Amino acid sequence: MTTENHKLNTPEEGTVDWHVPLNDNFRAIDSGVEIRDVEANLGDYLPKDGAKFFATDTGRRFLGDGETWTEAPPQPRDRLGVSGVDSDPTDPVPGEIWYRADTNTLRVKLANEVQSLATGPAVSDDTDSSSGSDSDSGSDTSGGSHTLEFVAAENADYGRYSAVIDGEVTSTSGFDAGGDTVTTQSDGTELVEGGLKKGRTEGVTFEGTLTQLSFGLDGTVYLDGNAVDPADY
Repeated sequence: MTTENHKLNTPEEGTVDWHVPLNDNFRAIDSGVEIRDVEANLGDYLPKDGAKFFATDTGRRFLGDGETWTEAPPQPRDRLGVSGVDSDPTDPVPGEIWYRADTNTLRVKLANEVQSLATGPAVSDDTDSSSGSDSDSGSDTSGGSHTLEFVAAENADYGRYSAVIDGEVTSTSGFDAGGDTVTTQSDGTELVEGGLKKGRTEGVTFEGTLTQLSFGLDGTVYLDGNAVDPADY
């Protein structure tokens, strides 16, 4: 007799050489039961035909064919859903993704920094289109929370940037403790200074008004998800 699902042998009482079907069970289990371990230890296991390995640290799956381990194709998903928030999480873990509803930006926590994956047009309740060129000036950021991002081009040499905020910087992302700073000046404004190169992104979230902006390298500055020209400040 055998079990219904895995067809394991169940010797009846009095069976001669009952150890033979039991040993067959052990061999079947060694291939049929999923192996779970960190991916770095994959090579410690034999890729028996039909064996499956699940990497507990990366989530990747591998199938054995008797000779090698082959990664199984990813399981399809109809959609990816992430949490929607109005500010970056206080202590995100690497790999965590969230959607900033206030800036229409999808962001991710990497090992040492937070970066934006995609940014759409800023969402605004302001329907007044008569402001003309004033909409590109620092006065357009008065009130509410805003995000200012400095993005270096992929091959950009190291360069410095700075910004003056008439208000309060509430959080930073990607800052290097050795060279990126936020300093409160004598007039109460906050001076943001830092340096970038080769595709890096750094930024701040602030309450108030952006009054001055300088960007001394090849790349782009984004205010609330929209590219801005430092010369306008």
